[in-house]
Amino acid sequence: MKSKKAIYLRVSTQKQDLASQRFKAQNYCIGRSYDASDCIYYEDKISGAKSDRDALNKLLEDCRNGLIDTVIVISLSRLSRSLSHLLELANEFASMSITLISITEQIDFSTPIGKMILSVIGSLGELEKNQISQRIKRGIELARARGKKLGREKVICRDTVMKLHRKNLSNKEIANIVKASPSSISRIIKAQKQSALSKVS
Repeated sequence: MKSKKAIYLRVSTQKQDLASQRFKAQNYCIGRSYDASDCIYYEDKISGAKSDRDALNKLLEDCRNGLIDTVIVISLSRLSRSLSHLLELANEFASMSITLISITEQIDFSTPIGKMILSVIGSLGELEKNQISQRIKRGIELARARGKKLGREKVICRDTVMKLHRKNLSNKEIANIVKASPSSISRIIKAQKQSALSKVS
């Protein structure tokens, strides 16, 4: 049976669209005179930092079964965000005599030069990811130092707040008990009172 060309596409979240990657891949295959019937598309919507991906796992299974002779990606970052995983995949493809091609980098990574460039590009990609992660962490630390609260807003039980309010506790005392800010307690009490008045009227 004739081996197929595998086109691996990936975005990081379910909300993102693969259409632009698919269009680029189709144009690449047309330019290389690949028959459409010889091209198999594998599509994931998951972070590239995760090595366990449904479509990638299926791609690897087909490669190991001898169904694929070429793996095409839009860019190396689509294949993996981890240098070690990227090199692991590239080495596995090479061990099966499968050609790895990145459209963006315009390199055939089965060649000695391609392997060298793969290592360099992978290193740069991981460095960039680490730098972004460090910037995010610094931003979070700075926000916390300025007194900003991060994450989801705490869900406060209105019934508990009103019971404590009816016991003549101050907003500050209630806030300490339910682990919320006095301003949040004030808003809850005001809203509950307005709701009660509207029901009476």
